[in-house]
Amino acid sequence: MKELGMYCQQEDCEVINLIINIITPKKGGVPGFNAYHVIETLKFLKNKDAGRPFLSKYLNLGEASVKTMLKRLKENNLIIQIGKHNKLTKNGEMVLKFFESKLNIFESKLNIEGLEDCLILVLEMNPPKDLTSIYKIRDQIISSSCKIAVVGFIDNKNLGFPGLPDYLQNELINCSKKYSYIVNRGVNIITPRYCMQSLYSFYINIMSQCCLFK
Repeated sequence: MKELGMYCQQEDCEVINLIINIITPKKGGVPGFNAYHVIETLKFLKNKDAGRPFLSKYLNLGEASVKTMLKRLKENNLIIQIGKHNKLTKNGEMVLKFFESKLNIFESKLNIEGLEDCLILVLEMNPPKDLTSIYKIRDQIISSSCKIAVVGFIDNKNLGFPGLPDYLQNELINCSKKYSYIVNRGVNIITPRYCMQSLYSFYINIMSQCCLFK
């Protein structure tokens, strides 16, 4: 997604490539976990120790998938095992700090069917004002597990949702404007709450493409 003008620094790319390495299939086996599970595990272990059975229930993942994920986190020095529990290393804290500062996802509510409880992702990039760019972003987010995504632009603090009628744009703008101030120019993506995993995957994907063109 080079044409959308994502900006990424070398240290950003190092973290993104690390996460991609952790979630990439090895020896032909597709892992049951994704970037969302990795980052949420780091978040949890920031303040509490936890073992595999608890994390399996917490993440709604099979124990085999959690076991593989924890193994890869240890191999990459993001966590350390103490007895039957795991905790963050300094490297794990650094990776988590990156996502806490860069991945801007907010919870909100809308009077729109399917988006009553929604998430808003705000990213800094060239504003996607034409419908081709809007649809390209939407199509990357929508999957079998995320069926709704509304994409808008932020340009000098102005918000817009091309292709939508005025009454819907007004509703979306009113919902989003208190969060969009964090970037001057960028994209505003609204999904149902259940699409959290898709938003994480989209962020990793778009950042990885930015890193390819560095």
